[in-house]
Amino acid sequence: MSEASFLAIGVQDVLALNGSVRLYLPGWATDYRVFGDSAFAENWDAKGDGTLLINAEPVLNSEPVNLYLRYSDPAALPWISEMIAASSAEWALVGLSLGGFMAHELAVALPGKVTSLTMIGIRRQYSSAVCRAMQRQLRQDKDTLLAGFWESAFGRPGRAYHLDGACDEGVLSRGLAYLGAYTWGANCPIDAVLCLHGECDEIAPLAEAADLAATQKWTFHVLSNEAHIPHSGWENCLSHD
Repeated sequence: MSEASFLAIGVQDVLALNGSVRLYLPGWATDYRVFGDSAFAENWDAKGDGTLLINAEPVLNSEPVNLYLRYSDPAALPWISEMIAASSAEWALVGLSLGGFMAHELAVALPGKVTSLTMIGIRRQYSSAVCRAMQRQLRQDKDTLLAGFWESAFGRPGRAYHLDGACDEGVLSRGLAYLGAYTWGANCPIDAVLCLHGECDEIAPLAEAADLAATQKWTFHVLSNEAHIPHSGWENCLSHD
């Protein structure tokens, strides 16, 4: 997946889609490129509204059509939910970290439209106190906070990542508030739920994620030698969609 393989697409274009759609929701302080081989190669200048992206090869006749949320913001959940509910397609959701929590909320709310759910790098609970402390650090020294997060999340010390909207302070703060308050509640009302988790995840403990999946009776798969944001291996696990 390369930078050139994306085209901006608006909600009305999405509503015209039929068949199967797979929507990818990236994690906190990341964007859609975490799902590709060239993740964070360079900044991308969005065209159109830049909110939803579609893989351009093939454009609209693949099964499923792959849509990528440019970056995950909990404030977008109402319009994403309305879009899925109004479409005639069947939806498979793939969420990474924060995106996994958001995807779960959508799947619970839209059981007739969402047919499968894959969550990568989730955990049972993020501490609300820790999330509030991170919000304070965002205001004081955002660059240092993000540098430390990316080093832990990607398992690649010293690498710089270039983002635009995904690192807006308001988006980041809303994401932290959402994570600190999220509760899983009742079991997801769909059968095809898969949890993928990096063996070396330093942000969401492997044992905690495995316990959550067992409690909820979700399929759980460990990605060997991978960090919180896996570099490879996860794509082959999506066959259940």
